[in-house]
Amino acid sequence: MASDQRAANNKLTPQLNLALLREKKKISLRDIEDETKISMRFLKAIEDEEFNQLPGGIFSTSYIRQYAAIVGHDETELIEHYRAKMGLNEPEDSHGPGRRGKRQQEKVSRAFAFPPFS
Repeated sequence: MASDQRAANNKLTPQLNLALLREKKKISLRDIEDETKISMRFLKAIEDEEFNQLPGGIFSTSYIRQYAAIVGHDETELIEHYRAKMGLNEPEDSHGPGRRGKRQQEKVSRAFAFPPFS
């Protein structure tokens, strides 16, 4: 079912020509690999928009942001394109508070659980 959704999303999102943009700036994939330490395999996956070949999660978005910064493409636009192609709707950090945030919420909750001493 998820692959059907991804296929539908692929038809709805325009194909970017990232390789052409990179080549116009006279930047090789090897240059990007040397600069970012991102493997050639993942760089090719980004250019070919084969985002399912990326490692996933924050690694994927980090790799995409780094690639975009080097070739001069808008990072936010490329991340939105990635999310649309992958059928990801909510931003990464909208999963609620992280570990530290939960602890802080517990402290606040405990502070209000008991009335102050008189």
